[in-house]
Amino acid sequence: MEPLVWSVGGTGTALRSCTRHDDDGVFEATKWVTLLYMPVLPLHRARYRLVERRRSFPGWQSLVLERVAGLDLGLPGVLRTYVLAWVVVPVAFFLPTAVLGLPGVLAGRPALAAAGAVLSSLWMGPFGLGVLLWTLGLPWPRNPPRGTGTALLLELRRTAPGTGAAVAVAFVLLGGACGLLRVVIDGVNGLGLRQALQGGAENAAFFLVLCLLVGPGLWLSRAWRAVRG
Repeated sequence: MEPLVWSVGGTGTALRSCTRHDDDGVFEATKWVTLLYMPVLPLHRARYRLVERRRSFPGWQSLVLERVAGLDLGLPGVLRTYVLAWVVVPVAFFLPTAVLGLPGVLAGRPALAAAGAVLSSLWMGPFGLGVLLWTLGLPWPRNPPRGTGTALLLELRRTAPGTGAAVAVAFVLLGGACGLLRVVIDGVNGLGLRQALQGGAENAAFFLVLCLLVGPGLWLSRAWRAVRG
């Protein structure tokens, strides 16, 4: 048996880059040292079978694993985990705040910038939930009963990349096009570059808020329909 994989409040050890179970319940995963859920140091990669999942007080969890075979750690997988955790997640988390606060900054109006920052908090809830669904509870149970909470979490995790990509593409296409159109129109009307860019940022921010409001609802409803059949 593999020693316990354990964490308290996301600090300890954890599994990352887990694959789905095969018919024998075996999956591949990389064991990491983590700090507040963030991967710090990769230890090894192996093929495992889950023996037992333990939880006691809130925030403490551990896994007992049977190590089936050792695998090469794999530099690409390690780099991918680092980039996802330390670059992609922070940028995605704070980008809405930067975008929504930009019009107020350009206009020299702190109150407007603060309002944009408050609106961006609408994104932090569903985004934080998505990150937790992606990292906590691994490895996922094999073939959970349909209609259960575990099945819903698994479906949310499975559909998170596609939903996130769709929301991002919609924002880039709609927000970018409307923002650029506003810049061009304001420029033709004789406004200065700063005012034109401010108008474009306002248009883009509107579509960003719209995507952040609609995207999580679509993600949840899609997963719910899938597990309810």
